[in-house]
Amino acid sequence: MNARCKWMFAAALLPVATPHVAAAADEPAPAVQLEAAYVGDAFRNARGGLAIGDAYLDNLDLMATLDGERALGVPGLTLHGHVVHSNGRAFSGRWVGDAQGVSNIEGVDTWRLYEFWGELRFGAAGATTLRAGLYDLNSEFDSIDTARLFLHASHGLGPELGFSGENGPSTFPVTSLALRLQGGAEAWYWRLAAFDAVPGAPGRPDRTSFRLGEGDGALLVGEVGRAVGPFRKLAVGAWNYSAAFAAIGEVDALGDATRARGNGGYYAIAEASLVESGRLNVGGWVRAGRAEDRFNRFEDYLGLGVSAAGLVPGRPDDQLGFAIASVGAGAPWRGEMALAGAATRARETTLELAWRVPVAGWLTLQPDLQYVIHPGFDAALDAAFVAGLRFELGTAWSR
Repeated sequence: MNARCKWMFAAALLPVATPHVAAAADEPAPAVQLEAAYVGDAFRNARGGLAIGDAYLDNLDLMATLDGERALGVPGLTLHGHVVHSNGRAFSGRWVGDAQGVSNIEGVDTWRLYEFWGELRFGAAGATTLRAGLYDLNSEFDSIDTARLFLHASHGLGPELGFSGENGPSTFPVTSLALRLQGGAEAWYWRLAAFDAVPGAPGRPDRTSFRLGEGDGALLVGEVGRAVGPFRKLAVGAWNYSAAFAAIGEVDALGDATRARGNGGYYAIAEASLVESGRLNVGGWVRAGRAEDRFNRFEDYLGLGVSAAGLVPGRPDDQLGFAIASVGAGAPWRGEMALAGAATRARETTLELAWRVPVAGWLTLQPDLQYVIHPGFDAALDAAFVAGLRFELGTAWSR
């Protein structure tokens, strides 16, 4: 998969909050909320990578959320549906050659039922929720609010998790059936989830398919975190596939690929408010993760960045930011590439500079520059320089 997450305007619209955020708890939720968002990316690879070229990528999101108590008289119930369409244009794989993904909306040309879940809130003060159905792992797990500014895919779901498994985990552009339990107290939160480990139909990325069994196994994910002092989030998470996977470069006595269990990893997040002075608001984050390189191409990841609002005089809502996404290739994978005669680098690192400009309540523009060092770990490729412009159109209706 070329992209497996999306941090964009449509994701920000989703009415999902972590338990330690008490934002709109005092305001009654609308009985029905409808939302639509269209995001377009015009990107050009101006230097290096595979070749000089450009592409236009887009993504349309249609969402509906129903408050079960206000609409149906069922206390604590929420129903949510989400349909997406992408134009399927390729950019990273065609022009840049990077492994992580320059645009977080690069997908496949298809209409897809992306999310369809029900959630029941229960327990003391409704602090515990159970969610079941088609569910995007990255809508809650491994999420960083400050990183939403950036277009690079790794600033959503970490690539060491995002590129794991047979067809990636349950996230953009293909989700799977899941069961998620979440709770918390005061500044703490915790969440656990079990996913069908193979979203969609491998080899048919344009097909929407839901299946359980057939040896797919489950992807188990857990996260715990809290907000304290200047830290908006301090969190750790871990994940593991229950099924056996082929070990890279390992064969048994008969020459068949060795299959074993233990495909898993972990991540840690620190997100903080760095400066709050008048209109100036600066936030930053660091995120690190690691996966078992016996089964995965990516062994480790380090991402970090800073975002500032209020820097531009007369434009308090503009956001400026700089971020770094650096992923390391596993030794077994590099060894296999060496045997095939391909020279590789140990890391691929992308530097990104972004400026988000709200033009109207329904329109936002975002110029974006990215510099990709060692695209795809390929020693033969020069660093790529990518320039882009994103525009977002959105509207919402509630009753």
